[in-house]
Amino acid sequence: MGTIELAPKVTSPDTRFQKSRKQPFIESESLFDRLTSREKAVLALMAQGLSNNKIGNDLCITERTAERHINKIFRKLKIDHNNGEKDSRVEAVNLYINQDPDFQNPFDGHRINESFSSRQKEVLCLVSQGLSNPTIAREMSLKRTTVEGHINHILSVLEVDNVNQNTRIVMALVSKAKT
Repeated sequence: MGTIELAPKVTSPDTRFQKSRKQPFIESESLFDRLTSREKAVLALMAQGLSNNKIGNDLCITERTAERHINKIFRKLKIDHNNGEKDSRVEAVNLYINQDPDFQNPFDGHRINESFSSRQKEVLCLVSQGLSNPTIAREMSLKRTTVEGHINHILSVLEVDNVNQNTRIVMALVSKAKT
């Protein structure tokens, strides 16, 4: 009796209906390893609460170039900078602070938190997480204007000008200060 040979296509398992067996992507490198030295310098200046214009001046680049670096940082750190719920600069700075063991918080050693009520400390904590004012208001069951009042009080105690867009970074640093 002769043998029948089947074409390889017939004998190989049908993979059309099998789930993908790809292994999940495991990151062996830190997200910060993906940043260029220039992007790391920009992020370090962001952590000091500097505006794009001041970052540009410090690094001898244009404000627009600083913005481009910041947008690349957001992409590389996987931060959704179009999310209205969170402040992407604060998120980036929080990631930076948490990964850099040598980061020197300018507010360490200050007893600033003693100047705030428990509600103001709660607002400060939520701001430090990068949450927007409307999100904080929802979280705390407050009016947005009440949240803004708490933030204005905190900024006045810190003697920070509220016009600067990076005041939220300053507040994040205050909330993380070691007293």
